Amino acid sequence: MPISLLIADDHAIVREGLRKFIELEPDFKIVGEAATGEETVKLAAKVNPQIVIMDLSMPGEGGIAATAKLTRLLPKVKVLVLTMHEDVCYLLEAIRVGACGFLLKDQDPKQIVQAIRIVAQEGAYMSPRMLAELFVELSRLLNKQVVGRKEGWEMMTERERQILSMISDGKTNAEIAVALVISPLTVKNHVSNILHKLGLADRTQAALFAQKMHSSQKDN
Repeated sequence: MPISLLIADDHAIVREGLRKFIELEPDFKIVGEAATGEETVKLAAKVNPQIVIMDLSMPGEGGIAATAKLTRLLPKVKVLVLTMHEDVCYLLEAIRVGACGFLLKDQDPKQIVQAIRIVAQEGAYMSPRMLAELFVELSRLLNKQVVGRKEGWEMMTERERQILSMISDGKTNAEIAVALVISPLTVKNHVSNILHKLGLADRTQAALFAQKMHSSQKDN
């Protein structure tokens, strides 16, 4: 079975260029073309391609909104972004709404062919140039997150730190309540405050953070 593709780009010359080298691949089949985000979603629902090659800057509903709709309405359809935008913000947005690949339009056609095959095999692909940008941005965000959590740690009360330490020891709310002679509801409220201050989602993350902080304090 050939890999079925839908090309979404508002420039006819770009669609034509993609078509020319894609049709040289015997295992690829173009099943449709669209010039707007709205057309892309409607056509994809009709022809059910394996992959949509998606431009981000299209009139009306752009590629980000169209990708979000596709991944929600047609979860089996994979979106491979092909754009001229090198700003990492576009990359992060594309990932957030469910894109499986991110390519720049000035890449060699061989790389685009390779990306299509990888995404078709349930993989993910990213332009090597954008990969470096992504690491820089992730480093910035993670460092910002760490600073925020350290500030949250400093804002915690002694009781909250005590409960966090007991969480890291694997104790349940009921066990903590008995040990501290307080009600389980009070423990639950403390745990909620701890997670909020540290910007964490659950007890497991809180326990890991507590272990990291204790290890850091021992090293110092």
